[in-house]
This record gives sequence, structure tokens and C-alpha cells, in this order.
Amino acid sequence: MILVFFISITIVVGVFFRYVLGSSLVFVEEAVTISFIWITFLGAAVAIKMRRHIVITTLSIFKSAKSRIYMSIFCDFFVLIVAVIVCVFAIRYIEPQNRSLTVSLPVNFPRGWVFSIPTLIAMASIALTQLAYFMDSVVRLRNPSQEREPMKILGG
Repeated sequence: MILVFFISITIVVGVFFRYVLGSSLVFVEEAVTISFIWITFLGAAVAIKMRRHIVITTLSIFKSAKSRIYMSIFCDFFVLIVAVIVCVFAIRYIEPQNRSLTVSLPVNFPRGWVFSIPTLIAMASIALTQLAYFMDSVVRLRNPSQEREPMKILGG
């Protein structure tokens, strides 16, 4: 919420300076872009935790409870593997990206903080979440009728 508020205020201030005072603020675009990147990755991690991503239910409505669990295990495992791979690549790119700094912000900081670190944080969170969902699905194979809400699995 803080980042959304920051984006809104920064854009309004930038528009005010540009069109009312006739002088634009240099850092507005870069600051808003960085905030948007952080919001996107953190939002993706939260959406995974709450199981709020797009779901294609066409196949699952025609299958039994046990086959839906197997499908869930496959999907959770696939997302887990992808998240771990992205984490590995993000770790490898932090150091090269940190060799350059942001350009127009009042306080410049390494670009790895903008691109690789939010990616790493979000993907590590997604990987841990998917691991919890994967283990829950494996446990539910014994009792396929047992359905739980996503946040209950994670203790929320």
C-alpha cells in the first residue's frame, strides 16, 4: 500500500511540476518504475500464497478429487522448479547489476536492488509457498475429500 501511495503522489507531483510550474522533476519516471517493479513481484508472491492467480478449471471439473490432487501436485512442483531456477539466475545477476547505479534518483543505489533483489525475494517466497502446497497435496492423497483454504495451509 505504501508503494501504491508513493506512485500516486509522485505522479501527481510530477504532473504539477511539469504543467503548472513548467519544470519537470527528473526522478519521477525512474522512481515510479522501480516502485512498480517491487509491487509487481511482491503482488505475485501474495497472489501465490492466496491462490489468486488465473486458474483454468476446464479439465479439473470433469475429474475425480484424487485426480485433481495429482494435477495440483504436478502444477505445484512445476511452479516450484521454475521459481528455484529464477532464484538461481537472480542471485547470479545481482553482482553484475550492482556495478551500475540508478541514474536520476536523488539518492542513487545499485541497479541490482531494483531488478534482481525483488525478483529473488518474490521467487524465494513463491518457492517456499509452492513447497508448502506441494507437501499439503501429497498429504491429501490419503484423504482426497479433505479440502483446505490456501491460507489455512500456510497457517494464516
